[in-house]
Formats: sequence, structure tokens, C-alpha cells
Amino acid sequence: MTFVRRLFAGMLVALILAGCASVPEGTKVETIFLDHVDASGKPIKLEARLYLPPGNGPFDVVLYSHGGSTREDPSAVERYAGIASMFLEKKVAFFALHRQGRGGSGGTVSNANCNPAGAMRAYTQDYGDILIGLDFIKKSPITEGKRVFSVGYSRGGTLSAGLAVREHTAVAKAVGLAPGWLAIWSC
Repeated sequence: MTFVRRLFAGMLVALILAGCASVPEGTKVETIFLDHVDASGKPIKLEARLYLPPGNGPFDVVLYSHGGSTREDPSAVERYAGIASMFLEKKVAFFALHRQGRGGSGGTVSNANCNPAGAMRAYTQDYGDILIGLDFIKKSPITEGKRVFSVGYSRGGTLSAGLAVREHTAVAKAVGLAPGWLAIWSC
């Protein structure tokens, strides 16, 4: 097995194990619904899960943005416990937001089809959702005066990088894990 294949196999195993991990004892977990408005002007709620490490805070916090899956799976938020545990062990809070049409969030999934105009509409919608999450974090007493880190996977990685560039006074650092936008095999 080549080095690159071993590296990717190791990363895959780490991600699988992270998804199976549980949060540290004493972690507080809250489901939060944030008010938002979809593209048609209809009021909706965005579902988020906030994981707080033991203690009183305030805490640094990760704003996590998932990939571009179109699955409307309400249990998907539960999968973030493993990823959250890696940050909670370092006393960093973890805020996982489901964008429109995903998890328990209202609205419709943004469809990033293979034309530039469709991709831009999808980015604008998803970016607006992430801004709602950032606004919540900035106003929350649990993070008062602390750093916000933007972390995301795939489409969420692209959104995390965009958030750090456009909101550079609010976001301390960004990490994009395999950032991308369109699945080129579907175009």
C-alpha cells in the first residue's frame, strides 16, 4: 500500500472513530432552533446542536458547517458528538448548525447544480444560514470575548473559508476539510 493510500485509510478510520465517539462526561448538550427567513420570505427555524465542555465558561467555540448532503435526516445532528468530542477535550465549545432543509431545519436544501448561477444561489443561501449561526455565537454569554473558529467539511469547508475571509473580525481561524462545492461527477 502506498504512503498516500495509507494516509487516506488512516484518516478514514479516524473519521469513523470520531463519529462513534461520545462526548466527555459532564458535557452539556442543547438543541437550539434559530429564527431565519428563507429566500421566499417565509419564516423558518434552523436546528443547531451546542456542546459545552464542563465548567462555567466563557469558552472558545467551533462553528461547524457540514458538507452539502441533501439528506433530510433529523438524526444527523447526533453524528456530530464524535467530532465535538475532539474539541470538548480541549475545553472548546462546539456549535453544529444544520443549514436549510437538512436535519431538523426548515426550508429547502440549496441545490448547487452545475451552472454558475445555480451554484451562486446555493452559496448565498448556505452562507446566510452560517451567518445566523455566527450571530447567535457572538451574542451568546457562553462565548463572550472568546475566539470563534470556523470548521467545515466539503461544502462546509468552502463556507468556513468564506466566513473567515468575509467576517475576519469575528472569526479567529478557519479550517476547511476537503473544501469543495460541486460533485463534478454529477455535472
